[in-house]
Amino acid sequence: MIWSDIPGWTCPRLLELYDELAATLQPGQIFVEVGVAYGKSLAYMATKAAPGVQIIGVDSWLVKMGRNTHDVWRQVSGPGDALTWTESFLAGACFAENDLEDDARHDRIELCRGNSPDVARALDFEVDAVFLDGSHEYAAVKRDIESWRYRLKPGGILAGHDINDHYPGVEQAVREMLPGYEKRAAVEAGGWGGVWTWRKP
Repeated sequence: MIWSDIPGWTCPRLLELYDELAATLQPGQIFVEVGVAYGKSLAYMATKAAPGVQIIGVDSWLVKMGRNTHDVWRQVSGPGDALTWTESFLAGACFAENDLEDDARHDRIELCRGNSPDVARALDFEVDAVFLDGSHEYAAVKRDIESWRYRLKPGGILAGHDINDHYPGVEQAVREMLPGYEKRAAVEAGGWGGVWTWRKP
């Protein structure tokens, strides 16, 4: 199984940004993805980033997502909760051509179940890049930004998904809290997707 076989959602802008982040992250640095779903984009980052980059996925996994998306739901509608399915997909994913390198990439992925702001507060270390793709409600995006901005190293990247007209709360929160942010408008049909980025001074 490769990353694209994992059920879930990405967009061209997300993959473009992950390529850029993967190219700059160095062994020993830490990337956090908030809002993992079943691990599709997390697996993409694991495929692209160099071995030695630590990858942390944060999600509540309270419910199985994708009931209204046939291609997703048919893969996860059996027994097991959302976290169990995510662990299974990531365990079965191939991240590299070389077996030893693939083992190293699996070893550096850590899944953390919990509320995003609580997880950020509980960490006792700083991180190098964070991608927010949890709740897209205005208040929740503000909480995520506030929590992870604090945890980010100076010069680190805070970014997020789905800055578009379908989720106005995302851009409202980003605009209010992150002066100087950059927006990459959605290119998906229907205006879905898009990403924003901000570098911590």
